[in-house]
Amino acid sequence: MQALQERIQKRHGGTVQKTWYLKTMLTLVTSAEQDETEASIMKTLDDIRYLGIRQSEGLFDESLTRIALSHVQQRSNDSSNTTGSVTQLSDKIAAMYDMLLPYYLRAYMCYALPYAVGASDETLLETLAQMVTSDTKSLCETGGHHLIISYFMSSDTAFTNQGFARLRSIFLDDEAPEKLLRSHQTKIVSSLAMRLADDDYDRRSLLTR
Repeated sequence: MQALQERIQKRHGGTVQKTWYLKTMLTLVTSAEQDETEASIMKTLDDIRYLGIRQSEGLFDESLTRIALSHVQQRSNDSSNTTGSVTQLSDKIAAMYDMLLPYYLRAYMCYALPYAVGASDETLLETLAQMVTSDTKSLCETGGHHLIISYFMSSDTAFTNQGFARLRSIFLDDEAPEKLLRSHQTKIVSSLAMRLADDDYDRRSLLTR
């Protein structure tokens, strides 16, 4: 009986701990996205790193990638602060994944590219291309599956429309989104199948309870 009780406590205790961890991480990442000062974001990143970003199981990678990329842009636009806290902030996020910044952006291109293309500031895509030593058109061609999946799955209509409009402008072709869909069809179907089978999508509902 005691052994059974211990197993039950261990099982349900782990569930409670996981729920607490996910909700705490959500609060911290949301705070980091909303913070306007670099010092506040840096402090939040320290808290996230303390909890262990590798335990997040991919739930918060997209948010952290957006933060890193937006501050890479600030660094590139501010020549007087190339070694200041903005540089440290972007690099710090990459270091949380044990990567240098360019490798981090490449590893999480599935988040970085759609965000850069759909951003209201068109220079963000150019900044990303420079960081990974590419050009905007080539980056969109090779990462077309990331773009189509992100925009089709997004609940933000304005973001999706902006992304598709930017693609038409980049390729000088009104059918650019449709052509990317056709040329990356196999990757898109495979990625969607893997994404829908991912337990992380089920855990998202847990965070809002």
